[in-house]
Parts: sequence; C-alpha cells; structure tokens
Amino acid sequence: MNNELTILLIDDDQSMHTISHHHLNAAGFHMRSAFNCQQGLEILQREQVDVIILEYMMPDMSGYDISWIIQTDPVFSTYRNIPIIMLTVLDEAVIDRAKLAEVNIHFIIQKPFGFNELVTLIRNVIWNQKQFQPTATPRHQIGIHMESYDRDLKLIGMTPAMQVVIQQAKHAAKSSGNVLITGEAGTGKQYLARWIHAHSGHALHPLVYIDGRSIQSTVDTDQYGASHFFDWVAPQAIYGTVLITYIDEWDPIALRLFLKQLMIIRESQNGDAMRLIATSRTSSTNLQAVEAACSSFGVSFNQTQIDVPALRERTEDIPLLINYLLHPSMDGNSHKIEIDGEVIKLFQHYDWPENVHELVQMIKSWRDFSDKSVVTLDDLPSHLNNQGQNSINQTLDLPLKEAKKEWNAVFEKRYLKYWLRKYNGNISKVAQFAHVHRMTIYRMLDQYKIVVRRTK
Repeated sequence: MNNELTILLIDDDQSMHTISHHHLNAAGFHMRSAFNCQQGLEILQREQVDVIILEYMMPDMSGYDISWIIQTDPVFSTYRNIPIIMLTVLDEAVIDRAKLAEVNIHFIIQKPFGFNELVTLIRNVIWNQKQFQPTATPRHQIGIHMESYDRDLKLIGMTPAMQVVIQQAKHAAKSSGNVLITGEAGTGKQYLARWIHAHSGHALHPLVYIDGRSIQSTVDTDQYGASHFFDWVAPQAIYGTVLITYIDEWDPIALRLFLKQLMIIRESQNGDAMRLIATSRTSSTNLQAVEAACSSFGVSFNQTQIDVPALRERTEDIPLLINYLLHPSMDGNSHKIEIDGEVIKLFQHYDWPENVHELVQMIKSWRDFSDKSVVTLDDLPSHLNNQGQNSINQTLDLPLKEAKKEWNAVFEKRYLKYWLRKYNGNISKVAQFAHVHRMTIYRMLDQYKIVVRRTK
C-alpha cells in the first residue's frame, strides 16, 4: 500500500533530503524533493501528493506562508485537508499551535528527531485520513489523532520510584478503570499511556489522542455536537482507549462540554467499553476543578493515579535508558555508538530540566547525525558540558566571601538532593550519613525549597 503514497519534503537542507530519501524509501513510500517553497508549490500543481513534510524556516518564505497559500489559493483546493508535518528547531514554548492550526499544520516534530518517529507519524496520519472523512469541522482541527497497536514499547527503570510506576502500570493494564498519569513535562506520560493501552484488553482497538491544548482554541457547542464527535471517534474508539492529554490545562467549562459528548458516546454503546486515560503536569492534589468537572458526569480518575518521577530523581536509571536507546533496533539505525563513562557520570549529576525527552533527543541526534563511534565530553551541548564553568563565571565578579557563600549553596543543594535520592527521602538516614542533626537537614530543605518525595 505504501508504494502508492507520495511524500513531498520541502527543506533547504540537502542532507535532510538524503537521509529522508533513504528512510522513507525503505519504509515503502515514494519521496519527492523541493529545496524551497516555490519548488514545492510547483510540484503540488503537477503531481499527486499524500503528505507534506515542511521545514518551518525557509529562505524564500516560512512554513506558515506556504501553508496559507495552499489553504487559500483555488489552484491548491484539492490539498486543503492534506496532512502537513512541520519540522522545526524552535522550542515548544514559542510554537503557536493555534496559529499553525489555522493553516492546517497540526503535526510538529522538533529537530533533531529519529526517522522511525517520522515514519510512524506518517503512517498514523495516513491511516487516520483513510479511516475518517471530515464533516462540519475536520477532526485534525480539534487535536484528534489515532494510534494503532504497538506492543514493543518498554518500561525502563530499576530505581524504587520507577519500580512503583511499572507495577502500577501493569495493574492498570489488567483493569479497565480510568487512569490519571501525572509528572513534569518530558517525563514520558504519553509513552506510559501507550504502554498501558498496548498491554490491556483494549489493545486491538485504537488509542485516540485528544490534545487538550489544541481543543482549547476551537471548542464550542457546534464543533462538539454529539453527532460530529460520534462520527469521528466512536466507530474506532468505543472499545479502545481515549487519551486526554494536558487535562490540567483544560478550561472547566470546555472540559464539561467535552465529557458530556463523550458520555453520550459511551452510553450509546453500552458504556464501559471505552477506557479513559488522562495526563497532567500538575499533581492530582491540584486538580480539584478537573475532578469536579469529571465527577459531574460520573467520570473518576481516582481508581489509578500514577506519578512519573523526574529524571533527576532516578539518575541511577540513566545507564539503562542509554543502553535501550542505543540498541540497534531503535530507529532502524545501523550506526553504532558508545557513550564514554565520564559522560554518563556527568549525566547522573545533571538536573535534566526537560527530563527523559531531553535525553532521548540527545541520543537521537548522535545516532542520526554524528559519525563518531564514541561520544565524549567534547561532544556534549555547551549548556550541559559547561554547566559547572558557567556557575563559576557567574561568581568571579563577587567578593570572595559572597562567592564562597554562593558556591556553598550550590554544593549543599546538590549534596542534599543526591543523598535524599539514595535513601528514598529518609531524613533520618541522610542526617546519620552526613553526621548532622535531623533538624539541620530540615532547615536546609526549607532554605533551598527542596520537596522530599518518597516511593512506597
């Protein structure tokens, strides 16, 4: 089937075309290349294209501009609903998804990325396109997409915190109850939801993503009429899993409206066949408004709540994660690399503000774009390799007494966090090891605003 599908890549980077051509052809697609936006528009006028992959920042015009032309110029009327995948180096925080949705850009991949990820996304959007034809409002404009069965997902971790998560996930997979997954951005909440779905009794039916951030800009009573939503979601998801992402960012009124229509679907098909999983970057204790909206429609996430720890709280798992990400089966990449021991040591003392997502993107970048066989400290991003040097530089202009105070605070915070992880948040054991009174540890926790988290 894939041999009949044409993928148009619009990117001014020659190497991107070379690598994409190799991976997309290997996946069974036919790829066409355009090195600027004008070339891309000319190809669209001459040939049939099924998916557009578009670099957002191009020399002649932006990805938004060319998408606007496709949406508004009558010459391209047949391509109004074509799936567009945007490639970008922009940070997620500066991407205006609502603006991009106005010109039919709903799928975004941040560079660097793994080509297995790109191939999987292409297959999913094509499958989704064939399963559903848009009615009054195209489903992709309200943040809906689907994913088929994938049992090859792995849960990686030997730390006590991750062992708790894995056991909870196994329990959730065996049950049919709703699940709430919480954790910081980048910890792998959606990945965990996919694993639960793939190992559950719902696995032979699709996992339907409802992106809370996209829905916020479009939800109203017309677009969420029961008939429209039922037409798009019910036939495939009624026995599958509905994943409601970013539920903490939903407006309570919009959430109530959405749940009302969802309950209509469930009740029309004997109710309990559909399973709900929600993700949140806010802990369950701060979701009172969400819980209230859910409970008013008989929906509860109290049955199973899984809190995914930040990577800085499970640094002992980093070698396991690296081994998994470097396995030859990942991304179909034959380029084998090793990570130097000094790099792994540095990784285990890094704070990982973007969590596992940051580690995954770093490994993918080395696998796809580096020709080295061993990654050393010299290959690390400057913000990571120079984190200690940057801290030193910031104190060089201070008087000696103030500089020593600043460095003492940095050391104490790192020391305290490290041993709290080692002793699973046990204050008494940390104090005993450090040869200080327990009250000293409590004062330091309060001074540095450190939250103690213990796993069962």
